[in-house]
Amino acid sequence: KVPTGGLAIWHIDESSDNISGYPGQSDWPSNGNHYTVSLMQADGKYDLERRSSSGDAGDLFRGGGGVSSLGPSVGDSLTGPFPNTDSYQGGNIQKTGNRISNISPSSETMTFSFTSP
Repeated sequence: KVPTGGLAIWHIDESSDNISGYPGQSDWPSNGNHYTVSLMQADGKYDLERRSSSGDAGDLFRGGGGVSSLGPSVGDSLTGPFPNTDSYQGGNIQKTGNRISNISPSSETMTFSFTSP
């Protein structure tokens, strides 16, 4: 159970081999490893993939003191920031330009803005 509320943003890739993969892992992204369904952890620590926690206060997006946006990588796709909205397939990263921003503080009903080129 994640101890604080917020917006859960998921990365879904139905063609994935469902093998743990994340930025910073040996040979990532060329190793082609990533889960079919993965929570985009706002804190960028990839604790769930590393199996170092089952969820913590930094995992969900929220305004008012948390991470309140998610956008594409800056510059080289391999340098992040992570997580981001880049597309990932078979070890190839492509910028989508998608941006989720203005994420509201945690509440029963949350709002955000989505922009796409």
